[in-house]
Amino acid sequence: MRNWLALAGIHRLLSPASKSIVELVDTLRLACLNADDYLAASTAQRILAANQAADFFLDSDRQAIAALLDKFSHALPDLQAGKLAREAKNLQRQGQVNAALNTALTAFFRFGRAAFPEKTALDDTIKEGFARLASPIPLQKGGYIDWLPFCNHYPPAHNLVACRDAATLLGSESNSRALESMLPLARFACGDWSRTNAFSASGKPLPPAFEKAPKDAQEMATCALIFAKVLGESRFSNAPVSPKAFNFLRKRMQHAEQPDAHTMVLLSAAPLLIYGWNIPSPGDASALSDANMPTIEQQFLTTYNYKGTLQARRTVFYQCLARILAPSPSPQFRSDLLGKSQDAAFLEGYGFQGPGKRFFDRLVKYDGNQAEFPLEHIIDQEVDWAFLRAWIAVANTEQGLPSYADQNLMDYLEYHALNWPLQGGETIMAWLLARCAYCLYNKKLDDAIQLTNWVLSRNYACLISHYPALLALNASLKALEGKTGGIQTAANLIQAAPISQKGERAAFRTLADLQPQFSNDMFNRWLATLPRHTEYTFWMNIMGTTIAFNLSKEPVPPMIAMTLPSQSLFAKAFMDFTRK
Repeated sequence: MRNWLALAGIHRLLSPASKSIVELVDTLRLACLNADDYLAASTAQRILAANQAADFFLDSDRQAIAALLDKFSHALPDLQAGKLAREAKNLQRQGQVNAALNTALTAFFRFGRAAFPEKTALDDTIKEGFARLASPIPLQKGGYIDWLPFCNHYPPAHNLVACRDAATLLGSESNSRALESMLPLARFACGDWSRTNAFSASGKPLPPAFEKAPKDAQEMATCALIFAKVLGESRFSNAPVSPKAFNFLRKRMQHAEQPDAHTMVLLSAAPLLIYGWNIPSPGDASALSDANMPTIEQQFLTTYNYKGTLQARRTVFYQCLARILAPSPSPQFRSDLLGKSQDAAFLEGYGFQGPGKRFFDRLVKYDGNQAEFPLEHIIDQEVDWAFLRAWIAVANTEQGLPSYADQNLMDYLEYHALNWPLQGGETIMAWLLARCAYCLYNKKLDDAIQLTNWVLSRNYACLISHYPALLALNASLKALEGKTGGIQTAANLIQAAPISQKGERAAFRTLADLQPQFSNDMFNRWLATLPRHTEYTFWMNIMGTTIAFNLSKEPVPPMIAMTLPSQSLFAKAFMDFTRK
């Protein structure tokens, strides 16, 4: 492309139409320099659409601007939605139904508020996807607990197919209708966040068709519906989620004569996903439970006589271990856990008897030495989202997670994450934030940005609810390089996302608009008006801190209290970076 700065020098000699083209080109140049991908893409689009541009540009100039539009098209919701909608339809035609559904759901919940020609076709792809989805594992006759969403370790597609095709699994018409009534829950577990307000966390949440199911199935379905309700509220509500739902799950386990692994899967997942945002005082265990209820650590160490499959029991172990180890365990707990390596009943309860004992010993004794427990040597074994979450917690150093396993992990995610439940998204975010923390401590911002871009480019349904956080993280990392235009891009993109809530969209926009007249006092006064127990308040604080960091006229504003374990290490690394 020719030197448009030189053209600006003859600005006064140009016609009004030509002057507007030069001004647009200069806007494009500045947007590229400031990492405002939305402004760059929209400006390139305007330049190419201008009638007078045909005579003003050489062919090579137009090609260069078209290349910039293609490069930054991810920042235009209508273009990106259309691109993903066409990609999903092509995958569906090729018989890759699960990949197509993941892509279509990602397109809708990221860009569904925008207007784009392919919207109707996208809706049809989603409907057809749920109708054609097949289980990745054989679907055998069993009991309700083997098919209820969130109540077992199977991929969400397996549970959806069971609920959709209940008549072929259950002979009784009333039984099949009961399972079919769980279909909205199964769709949610697959990444359809559009009906979360249909799940009740109090009263009688069960559909009428389920009231004739066996009592244990009713209890398990109630647990699953409550869990779904809490997940929905933690994403779409400004108010703190009531601890009652969490306590219900804990009491269900505590008072059972023999706790079953299916309830424990729910119980162990709950702290990882909702612990940070659902209580009045983060870190205060009394807010989560009755005074006489054992702590998660006590339950983990003393209650292990589970029913259920080996995989379900290990899912419980990995999730509990990850929750307890993040951000850092008590010395007493680590000592108690090491002592369990000689407890035959404990090892059997969690499925680590026989050859599994050596694996258990290596996991709980891991000290960060990659040669002792390298991920690349175990990635082909029985690995899933729960194991990786535990591995991240175990492998984390005081400065986050080093890079040695990146490629192995990304290759594994590409092959498996399409089949992960919603909890798997938290595993990916925990890995990303741990890696970003390490990059910040070691002044490798480019590496952190590349990793974030990679995760943002994945069309995994389990990541849908993390889209606002990914936008904020990406914008913040770019702003640490002095390119605050990423905050404007994030503010524009979030407006198109149905997975965002109204207050979140307003907060992104307000923060972006604060930049020209930003001051710490103004920022802190505005931050104080946001609901404290929402994830987006945390990310507004992070992004606002990057603006203050770039102005460098005043001290960087203080961080709000951190609550999610997966975020605490990143937040510490971030604050250390901005104060040096």
